Amino acid sequence: MGIIENSKLWLSDIEFLNDSTELGYAADLLHTSIRGLVNDTCDPIRPDPGEHRVHHLLCAALDALESRFQIGECRESGHGRSESFAMWEGLPFVASFCENGDLLSMWRGYADTGGFSIEFDTKGLLEACNPISTTESTLSEEIPPSSYFFTTRLTPVIYGEEELRKQFQDIIQSLTEASGNHPGVSASYSIQRLIPLFSTIKHPTFSEEKEIRLIAQPTGDMTPRPSLRTGPRHLVPYQELDLPLTVIRSITVGPSPYQDRNVKALERRFNYLPNGVRIKIRQSEIPLA
Repeated sequence: MGIIENSKLWLSDIEFLNDSTELGYAADLLHTSIRGLVNDTCDPIRPDPGEHRVHHLLCAALDALESRFQIGECRESGHGRSESFAMWEGLPFVASFCENGDLLSMWRGYADTGGFSIEFDTKGLLEACNPISTTESTLSEEIPPSSYFFTTRLTPVIYGEEELRKQFQDIIQSLTEASGNHPGVSASYSIQRLIPLFSTIKHPTFSEEKEIRLIAQPTGDMTPRPSLRTGPRHLVPYQELDLPLTVIRSITVGPSPYQDRNVKALERRFNYLPNGVRIKIRQSEIPLA
């Protein structure tokens, strides 16, 4: 209930989510696809200048993926992220939603002793997270709201290798068309631009969740440092975004021995909101005691 009472939405650093393969799963798949092309892009007997350049860009992309995501030799040797990847600071922060607000596995996984499911208005949520203009705020002496430091979007999660491979052709083409004189720099920046896509890809075993993600990408050096919260296993960096009550459509009370009391308490809290705001209170239909 802290989301509602504090009018704040917490978005977690994508490298600190429950799924330890975040980003790395997509990077592994892309690495495998690029590895298969490397030997086909350069004829050692009669090298073509164009193919030679593509070959070097692809090899540089492999190096960039291996260094950043501990793939291949980097993983086997136990080496961590290279210091040369300071450019990778500014990874996105995400909040996760589910298409189904009354899913048994979600209640069991995240609210086994009783919890609540909040339904949001999609359009209102995006409008709250994406102010129309920052002009007045940047000219003012007041500190702008946190949402000014991010560009945010809502997107469904892609599950599994098959869906991702449909996009590999465009990804690899963008890598081979990268401009710049140094293959390593060109490849590194090309891989960096793929992070928004990597942020929407998960292992197929999570597909039941039908997850929708709110992804907030930092816009520059003025993005505030994240706060820290205690997760189930480790500390989690997170950012706060302002969340007005007007973006909340309903609250579903999860299965518990005191479900009726929770419904009554919510009704007393939200029955008479100002400015005509109405939030429906529902009871989970799942018979789980």
